[in-house]
Amino acid sequence: MNTELPVEIILIRPGATDLDQQGRITGTLDVPLNETGFQQAASLSENAARFDLQAIYSSPSVAARETAKAIAKPKKIRVRVVEQLRAIDQGLWQGKELEELRATQPKVARQWEEHPETICPPGGEPLESAMPRLVKFLKKIHKKHKGQSIAMVVADPLASLIAACLKLRSDNQGGYPDYSLTVVNDCGTLEALSLSNSGDIDADWLLAKVPASAE
Repeated sequence: MNTELPVEIILIRPGATDLDQQGRITGTLDVPLNETGFQQAASLSENAARFDLQAIYSSPSVAARETAKAIAKPKKIRVRVVEQLRAIDQGLWQGKELEELRATQPKVARQWEEHPETICPPGGEPLESAMPRLVKFLKKIHKKHKGQSIAMVVADPLASLIAACLKLRSDNQGGYPDYSLTVVNDCGTLEALSLSNSGDIDADWLLAKVPASAE
């Protein structure tokens, strides 16, 4: 039995941007929070006060960093920007309205929304390419923060991939250390997430990718 203290991860999606509110696919397009996004970040900062965060990790994107700074400021914690949490490149779909994709390629759009691991946008980055950097980062986090609470500010689909990786560990597959997970909903409030119901990534696909990525 594993008796090590778990790492408590607060998984946070960045606040809203103009692209989000226009229903456009962001990918690696680097845009700041808009007014709504800053309001969400402020609300999130208040709700995060109940956690004794020891560290806050952020994707390099502007929106993620601005969200992370709002959480870090009252706690007087330095935001650690991590290249391994960079956004997934969505290729030629970046900047395109999701409704346009649904209208022109309905089957592809539906499959991408329901199972993003099965679709790579033209000129984009397949989700599996993020696995080596993500696995390496999660193992580093566990080693450094056993028994502590940390926050990660990460956009989808990488956020869903993180949740799926942690679910895999909860099912005693793939050799991951122990974690607990809390996610943030669209209103900026924090909710416990059952690892048995987290993420939209197919478990069989993920299990096939982990051994090669973890070497």
